[in-house]
Amino acid sequence: MIEDDTIKLLRECNAGVKMGITSLDDVMDHVRDQNLKNLLIQSKETHSRLGSETHQYLMRCQDDGKEPGTMAKMMSWMKTNMKLGG
Repeated sequence: MIEDDTIKLLRECNAGVKMGITSLDDVMDHVRDQNLKNLLIQSKETHSRLGSETHQYLMRCQDDGKEPGTMAKMMSWMKTNMKLGG
């Protein structure tokens, strides 16, 4: 039997991975350097793999997980665009 705290942790990890992927997508359009772009692509692939793994664990626990909070997504988007000058 999986503990409730473990499920909560998996939910947070999965939501964080989703936020990471969204942030990487936001930045990727602004990157001109191919080496940096390749690193971001690799990071996104790693995040996607981790997201799939945490989602599978959640499914085994019969839990749907959660989406990142709307306010957190909005703040992340604003910070990214401010720093990129967009």
